[in-house]
Amino acid sequence: MLTIRDVQRVVANIYSVSLHQIVCERRCRDVTEPRLIAMWICGTILVDKSISQIARAFKRDRTTITHGIRRGREITAYSLEHIEKVNQIIETLRDRAKNNEANLP
Repeated sequence: MLTIRDVQRVVANIYSVSLHQIVCERRCRDVTEPRLIAMWICGTILVDKSISQIARAFKRDRTTITHGIRRGREITAYSLEHIEKVNQIIETLRDRAKNNEANLP
């Protein structure tokens, strides 16, 4: 089972930023876009997680996460670069989920 932290780690790795930068308050573009993508992926793929749980993991409030999910969707709708990275993230998360299931007793 994937966690919010799994998504944050994979996104940080793909975008070459640190996990700390994904959850910190810094607002420069090189950090905010990966953060928005991570929020969007969490809100879209991790259907078992509430907005409040996602907000706590990102050290944000619920309205920021809702906005982040919307902006992440917008960013990926128009940018081929982001679409390719999102596909890479999703593929990595699928592999991780398969490995986690294989290791269950």
